[in-house]
Amino acid sequence: MVKKYENRIVLFLDILGFKHHLNKTIGKENVDDEKEITKLYMSLLAIRAIAEPEDTNNSRIATQFSDAIVISIKEDDKNQVLYLLDDIASILITLIRHRIICRGAISYGKLIHTKDVVFGPALVDAYLTESEAAMYPRVILDQNIIKLGVNYDKFYEDKISAEKGLLSYLGKDEDDKYYIDYFEQSHYRLSIKELNDYVGILREMVLAGRRFKKPDLKVKYGWMKNKFNKMVDKYTSEIFLSYYKEDDRTELEKLSRLKKIP
Repeated sequence: MVKKYENRIVLFLDILGFKHHLNKTIGKENVDDEKEITKLYMSLLAIRAIAEPEDTNNSRIATQFSDAIVISIKEDDKNQVLYLLDDIASILITLIRHRIICRGAISYGKLIHTKDVVFGPALVDAYLTESEAAMYPRVILDQNIIKLGVNYDKFYEDKISAEKGLLSYLGKDEDDKYYIDYFEQSHYRLSIKELNDYVGILREMVLAGRRFKKPDLKVKYGWMKNKFNKMVDKYTSEIFLSYYKEDDRTELEKLSRLKKIP
């Protein structure tokens, strides 16, 4: 059977430090650590559950292998760029809560993606962009992806609103690359208690990561530290806290005392 490439938007997502996580699943004397195995297994299941939503009335396909996952959609699939960004944000936040960080890239181009195989120039581009340009624990995307999302958006009333909706998931880094923001935008997916737990985990991970001596790890966790401290500015501001004035006062007070990492 001869197949043709489709024009698809594709995410390549890679779990960072996967070998370290695997090493933790085997204890002394080569004995399986069932707790760590279960933790990693449940983390990968969580990715899969978000990557493959129950709604099958779209072109999305997901493939997971070892420490990587590929998700793709047709370029003209209505609202799917919006839903994809939303699900990627959920994946990143879910994995942080399992103390796992990722790096990835979203590209556009020619791709064949079925439940059995995935290949094409778009996947190569996403993989190379992830490995060479993403640099930090972030998922980056080109502005062309935003334009495609706007063109096929049916969720918002007009293109200006659609663009604002898509950009609400993103941050723009100092190198001018757009990335999915799992720091300052995390509150949209979490209750006030969950948010406190989440920022606490982020803080622990950054502090632990800064102890590494390898230059590449110091750069990664230095980036996370800067994003964390910007998040602290936002989450402890009076304007932000005022939105939660009807929520649990204890949790609100706890959030207001959040400190930056020196």
